[in-house]
Amino acid sequence: MNETKLKNLILYILQRYNNQYLTETKLQKLLYYCDFNSFQEFDKPITDYEYRKNKFGPTLMDLPKILQKLEEEGLIKILSGTNHFGFPQKQFSLQKPDIKPEDNFTQSELLTITKVNEAYKNLTPREISNLSHIDFPYTATENLG
Repeated sequence: MNETKLKNLILYILQRYNNQYLTETKLQKLLYYCDFNSFQEFDKPITDYEYRKNKFGPTLMDLPKILQKLEEEGLIKILSGTNHFGFPQKQFSLQKPDIKPEDNFTQSELLTITKVNEAYKNLTPREISNLSHIDFPYTATENLG
């Protein structure tokens, strides 16, 4: 696991792709797709973190802890609210827009990150979550958790 790489991946996504649809749920799926697409294409995930199968799709169990660390470091602000269904929802604000998280990635990693985020940037959290439920790594994993 590479915490620095994960933090920088989150910061890169927030810096370039933060919009009204980027909630914690969607961030979970973007991280998943970045790691799994990199593994598929280059035989190596970007962050080396472990994902779990749960009813909401593939989940990076350490994400809440990493987001809290980023907030404590003054790099992001976590904005808690509710979605239009009344369920809790977290969104994010980048606190230091002049950072350069891209310096922590290889060209192939940046290509993967860009492809993933460009493909999914306009999807709602529900839409990307639904897609993750039919993705092969998720469907091939037998048990939740």
